[in-house]
Amino acid sequence: MLIDDYVPFDENTIQRVRTLTGGVDVVYDAVGGVAFETALGLPKRRGRVVEISATGKRRVEFDLIDFYRNDTQLFGTNSATLGVVESARLLTALAEGFESGKLKPPVIAERFDLQRGQEAYRAVAAGTPGRVVINL
Repeated sequence: MLIDDYVPFDENTIQRVRTLTGGVDVVYDAVGGVAFETALGLPKRRGRVVEISATGKRRVEFDLIDFYRNDTQLFGTNSATLGVVESARLLTALAEGFESGKLKPPVIAERFDLQRGQEAYRAVAAGTPGRVVINL
């Protein structure tokens, strides 16, 4: 399930995601700032949040007790510091992982072109199993 800055966050977002998934192992938050508190509430016990952005606001607040009682791990990753050589090594390792079968690609439920964007959004909101992809 992908959650990005186009999904409206409200007080029920965390509970809806936890109900659908039971909590997730890893949250990759490419939005940050405005979505940080929500991202931090999504992992199951001992889950991880990888933060790579600070869209909308740089400073955030969160419930420290909920954070440590869940044994959540928070990682800040500055992807802008990776050069071409480092990126090539990571991409090569990823490709080898997929080719060997150690890594599994997400299941693509359906692909939509950009003109069908609203339909794609409705599919995600309806809980379509697998990943919904919008081709640009």
